[in-house]
Parts: sequence; structure tokens; C-alpha cells
Amino acid sequence: MNFKEFQKTFLDTPIKPFYLINSPNPFLRKQILSHFSDRLAETHSLIKFSISDTEVTNIINHFYQNPMFGNNFLISVTEVESIDKDDLKHIIRVFKDSTIATKNILILFINSKDKQSVKKLIDEAQKSGLYIVIDDFTESDIKSYIKNYFSKNQIAIEDGVEDIIFELIGKDIEAISIEIQKLSGFVNSKGSLAIDDVKKFIGYSKVENIFKFADNIIEGNVTLTFESLNNLLSLNTDVEQIINTTLNKVNTLLKIKSMLNEKGLSFPEINKTLNMNSYALKINIDKSKLFTFDRLYYILFELVKLQYKIRSGGLDKKTLLINFLQNYFGKLKK
Repeated sequence: MNFKEFQKTFLDTPIKPFYLINSPNPFLRKQILSHFSDRLAETHSLIKFSISDTEVTNIINHFYQNPMFGNNFLISVTEVESIDKDDLKHIIRVFKDSTIATKNILILFINSKDKQSVKKLIDEAQKSGLYIVIDDFTESDIKSYIKNYFSKNQIAIEDGVEDIIFELIGKDIEAISIEIQKLSGFVNSKGSLAIDDVKKFIGYSKVENIFKFADNIIEGNVTLTFESLNNLLSLNTDVEQIINTTLNKVNTLLKIKSMLNEKGLSFPEINKTLNMNSYALKINIDKSKLFTFDRLYYILFELVKLQYKIRSGGLDKKTLLINFLQNYFGKLKK
């Protein structure tokens, strides 16, 4: 069963005591848990527990030690990279034969790269009849999610809008959710959204995030750098585009610093030379004053070396960029 089917049947199907969720997708997990919360909150005082210990005996003991009485309901959530088939059978037996299943739910998320072992677990789960197996979002699920979102918000969309959003962002449903919420604020006067609007907006969103990424590197802010990088990668932004734009940003700051300190040029003279928007130039002048030539040249040379490594081939571009950031911030701390 995929997530779309789960949504359709969840409200009309009796809740089962044990769910095996086959997905590494954090957004899908949030959606699943919110479905349980919404349904049970109407009739129960909902209590959630997270089990950090994934030893099977401890999972089972957890339920015996936390019995639920009255109108309470216990949802326990745990994640495993793998679980032995015999251990899974043991959990099935306990839940099938024990009274603990009447007021408890165990939701077991599997996040494993071993497709063969996951398949065996799913086969075992399906035999038991106690499970609903939910696979990750399919392309069709994601496109339906996009169309439904705009429909619920009474926004008419041009045919193919969902296709272009999927093409530009990919399968990251959380990134798509963020972008379509933003897009809903940029509909035209007729209350509709065209393919060209989507292309312009998501393209702008990428550029905006690249500038943030560049600023965060120059300022030495580790947390915000990786946050903006994650945003860029979720939008399927090309790594070379990220590096080239960051290089241009550093180069611009060096030019401005040189014009101010070495040539003594005035604001109008710098503006004429760089042909830059006055507001953007003012921001860049202020920023250039915060850093020494040495700091800016160091960043520039490191980025040029990274650019050369990427163009030489070999390691994955994303891996090279992350390695660069780790080394860069490591040296800044010293």
C-alpha cells in the first residue's frame, strides 16, 4: 500500500496494533503520525512515546511497563535500519496474542538501504495480516499532492504545473510543500498559476538561496551555510551554479574593497564601474568592510580549487562541496 491508498482508507479501516512503515522520507512520517493523531484525538487522550532502544525484548517490555487504561492510547514510534525476520515474527506473536495490543500501537519505521532484507520483512508483514505496509511517495502521489493543494486553496493551475514543479524540485516532498505554499502567494490577478510563473518563481528562489549560501560562507556561519545548502539541494540546484555564484559574490566584494581602499573611488564611481543596483551596492560595500583582503582572497582561492576539482571529474560534486565546507569551517576555527 502506498501513502495515497493509506489516506483513502485510513478513516474507514479499524486501527491495527502494529504498523510497518517502509520509508526513509521524514515528511511522509510526519504526515502518517498526524493522521493517527487527528483520528485518535477525537475519542482518546492521546499519549505518544518514542522508543530509542530497538532491541525487540525491550520494545515488548516497554508496552508491558506502560499499560494504558481508560481513554488513553499509546502510540510508540521507533526507527530501525534493519530488524531480524525472527524478531519481527516475535513482535507479531506478542501483538496478536496479548491484551497489550488493545490500547497500544507500535509504528516501526524501516530506514534500510538493504532492499533485499526490507523485501523479506514486508513479505513477513503481509502474511501476518496485522500490518499496513506503506512505501515511499511515488511520482504520481507527489503530482496528486500538488494538484490537491492548489485545488483546496481555490487556485486554478495551468495543465502541466504539477509536472514542471516535479521536474524542477524532484521527489523531495517536504521541499515541494514549502515551494507550493510560497507559490500560492504569487498567483496572478485571476487567481490562477501558469507554468511560466512557476519557472520564474522557483528559478528566483534558487538564486535567492545561493546568495544566502554565499553570504553565510563569507560570514563563517556553519549552521546557516548548511541550512541554505540543504534548501538549494532540495530544489535540485546544480552544484556548479552554487559555486560559480559564490565565486562571483566573493570577487565582487574584493573589487569593491579594492576600489574603496586602494583607489579611493566614491560611491557613484563604483556604481558606474560595476553597473550595480544602488541598494545592492550599498549592502555589498557595507559587507566588504567587515572582512580583510586576506579572508576574502582565502575564500576565493579555496573556491577556485574546488571548481577545478569538480571540473576534473572523479568524486561526486555534492560530496566535493560538502568536503570543502567541512575543511573550510575547520580551518576557520583554528
